[in-house]
Amino acid sequence: MVVAGQEFDLTRTSREDSRRIARLRGSSIAMIFQEPAVALNPVMPVGRQIVDAVARRDGLGKRAARDYALHLMHLVGIHDAEAKIDAYPFELSGGLKQRVMIAAAVAGEPKLILCDEPTTALDVTVQKQILSLFTHLRDELHASLLYVTHDLAVVAQLCDSVTVLYSGEVMESSDDLRAVFDSAQHPYTEALLRSTPDVDRIERRLYSIPGSAASLSERTDGCQFASRCEYAQQDCGTGWIPDTSQTAGRVVRCLHKVDEPAPGVPVGGADD
Repeated sequence: MVVAGQEFDLTRTSREDSRRIARLRGSSIAMIFQEPAVALNPVMPVGRQIVDAVARRDGLGKRAARDYALHLMHLVGIHDAEAKIDAYPFELSGGLKQRVMIAAAVAGEPKLILCDEPTTALDVTVQKQILSLFTHLRDELHASLLYVTHDLAVVAQLCDSVTVLYSGEVMESSDDLRAVFDSAQHPYTEALLRSTPDVDRIERRLYSIPGSAASLSERTDGCQFASRCEYAQQDCGTGWIPDTSQTAGRVVRCLHKVDEPAPGVPVGGADD
C-alpha cells in the first residue's frame, strides 16, 4: 500500500511503520466519521478535541492551542465559537458536532480527507450547509476529498469523479462524473440511478433492486451482482470479469452492459 508517496506493507507492519503511519494521520490524511456523537469524546471539551493532536505534535502552549481551536471553529462556520469552545459534545446539536469533527480533521492541514457518510445523521437543511462547507474547505485547503456515500445526489453535488462498488469490488468508475450519471453502463450503476427519487417525476414508481446483497462469506466466482442483475447471462457467473470499457479514464467491469441507460441524477449543486 502506498500512502502519501510512502510504501507500507500492512500485512507485516513493523514498529517503525506504525510510527510512520501515525505521523501521517492528521498531517497528510484525516478522517471524518459518520456519527460525530460517537466519534467525539463525551467527557472532553470540544475545543480541546479539535487541536489535541496538533498541539501534542507541534508543542503548542495552552493559549496558542485555544486560539487555533477558535480559528478552526470560525473556519467551519461555528459563529459563536467563543461560547462553544468549552462545551461538551452533548451540549451541541448534531450539525455543530459534525462541524467540530470537521474542524478536528482539518487541524493538521491534511492533503486527503476521508469522509465516511458524514451527513447521514443530519436533516436535509444542515446537510446542505455541511456539503457547502466541504466544497469551501476543499478549495481553501487545496485538499482532496474521498467521500463514501449511498446518496447519489450528494455525489452529483460534491464530487468530480465516481467509483461504484458492490460487494467490495469496482463495478464502474470514471474520471468524468457526468459520463457515469448521464450514461451508466454497468447494470448496478443503472439500478442505483433508477432507485433515486426524482421530484420532477413523482408519478414514476420508485425502482427497487431485486434480491438482497450476499454476505462476504458467500462470495462466488464471476460478477458479484449477477444474482440480482436483469442483464445477467451464464458467463457472468464464471471467472474474473475484466474491464470492458473502451474509454480512457473509465472502468466498466461487465460482460453485458446496459443498452439504454436510465436517466441520471442531475449533476451539480442546487444553485447550478
